[in-house]
Amino acid sequence: MTRERKKFEIDEHKREFLSRNQVCEICGKPATQLAHRIPQTETNLRIYGPSIIHHDLNLAAVCGLKHNAAVNIGRNPEAVKALVLQIRRDNDAR
Repeated sequence: MTRERKKFEIDEHKREFLSRNQVCEICGKPATQLAHRIPQTETNLRIYGPSIIHHDLNLAAVCGLKHNAAVNIGRNPEAVKALVLQIRRDNDAR
């Protein structure tokens, strides 16, 4: 699969997620952005892979950058480990 095609699929998945989750997870206002609980960095993509980073359980609908930071668990190794295990179990169940 080409890099452009993969990016298109990821972007489409994000749009679909935001269309299903239209309320900010933190405050309940209309969601305008998508946040990653485990941040979408090159390092995290390399360590965990796109199937973890772009999984619905790692995504959160938020209303702005302040709440984007509120859902970020990247500096909590125990929370990251638990979420990765949950996502892997979910992927295995599919």
